[in-house]
Amino acid sequence: MPTLAPNCLPFKKIGKMSIQFCVPATNSCAKPRAPRHGTKIGRSYTLGSVVTIVCDAGYKVSGTAKRFCQENGQWSGLEPGCSRE
Repeated sequence: MPTLAPNCLPFKKIGKMSIQFCVPATNSCAKPRAPRHGTKIGRSYTLGSVVTIVCDAGYKVSGTAKRFCQENGQWSGLEPGCSRE
């Protein structure tokens, strides 16, 4: 059986044929926004890039402060915000 390609489901046998369904890989994520009372650090939004959120004095990060651009075009973790300490 052929090797499984990235972003693809396992091969399925249909009659004498083996088929595979694939989702196109993406090489970037949408530009994340800085939360109210916070700053976004990082300007690259390509696969593997990191964006970090730092909150203003008196505020703390809720959600995920350090996020990575994943192969599926989504940022890892939960969208961060800044809330009063």
